[in-house]
Amino acid sequence: MRIERKFVFENQFQSENIFQNILKNFVIKKIFESRQINSVYLDTKKLDYLHDNLSGIKNRIKSRIRFYSDNNTQIIYEEKIKKNEIGFKKKTVLKTDGKINLNFENSIKIFKESNFFLKSKYFLKETLFVQYNRKYFIDVFGNFITYDTDICFSDVEYFKKPIMYKKAVIEYKIFENNFKNNLFYNFKQRYSRHSKYVAGMAILNKTSYV
Repeated sequence: MRIERKFVFENQFQSENIFQNILKNFVIKKIFESRQINSVYLDTKKLDYLHDNLSGIKNRIKSRIRFYSDNNTQIIYEEKIKKNEIGFKKKTVLKTDGKINLNFENSIKIFKESNFFLKSKYFLKETLFVQYNRKYFIDVFGNFITYDTDICFSDVEYFKKPIMYKKAVIEYKIFENNFKNNLFYNFKQRYSRHSKYVAGMAILNKTSYV
């Protein structure tokens, strides 16, 4: 379980300057090669998950299918659960034969043909496709930091040209015990609430972003 602090920047130039400053002033190191993340968000027919987020409901859920540019042998179904400030994930890994390059269409097909989906009681539908590049870091206390750029959103109904999102997001993922014991860095930047799901749905005129 962990507490997430998100720092949102208006453009990549601004975020890069800030992040280079963070690297100079704090003990942070790279832990993985950067890669593209692909997420298909799922929601109820009435978009309950989206509206819970917009309303600031303290106990809420976010569902998505995720696959990565460096791995075509699996897709991952995630439920991201948040209770007050504490968040955790429940993951189900679905293996593929590795013979196809994963994309939106075949990731949905694999998910909906899986025993997990067929045996579940989920009545969710795909609502948004998001792609972005992510860099991975860790601090001296073991907390994770991710840096997301080149974010773009696609409408899953009409699938027109993806819409680029100019903003960049740095996220500090602090483990609950570390947070309680103050074992994390307090960056000078102001953190804020931010959800790619909410931002994407707003950009596609599926909701108002408040």
